[in-house]
Amino acid sequence: MPITNIPTPQFGAPDNTYGATGNYDNAVSDADDNLQDTGGNGEFATPEQLVGFLENVGHLNDYLNHYAHLFRTKVKETYTVSVSRPVVGASGVILPGSALVTGVNFAETAGAPAKLRIRNGQDVGQPILLTIALAANTSSLIHFASPVEASKGLFLELVSGNVEGSIFTLENRNR
Repeated sequence: MPITNIPTPQFGAPDNTYGATGNYDNAVSDADDNLQDTGGNGEFATPEQLVGFLENVGHLNDYLNHYAHLFRTKVKETYTVSVSRPVVGASGVILPGSALVTGVNFAETAGAPAKLRIRNGQDVGQPILLTIALAANTSSLIHFASPVEASKGLFLELVSGNVEGSIFTLENRNR
């Protein structure tokens, strides 16, 4: 607990009580040993005052450490980006973690009808989010009015034909 009856130092003031006049060369001399002349006026700090000074330095150190910690651990600003996840003619996991799907773009590439399913999960046994059927030599671009949540990841099941394209997702990034 700090000593409360000690006035706050006024560094550089003409009536400086604690000896800081802006010139620190003469703050402690060899003749003073463990005492400090408190301003060149022949008065020395009492042991209680020195303890109070040290406690104030400790409080300042705690204060500075607190704000340094806040600076180091500051939560970074996040922003949302749209990411295109390419798909080329095979079933498989598109994204292993959760995602917000904002749209899809697929084209049939073999000149025959194609069918595909986008599932919420990691395999063909998971719930279907979207089924797309493409006629030969056609493409489909779909933008959702609101993002669709795929909480368990994204799996593309190519049921028939050949396709290429992308699935669009939203992701948060840190600056």
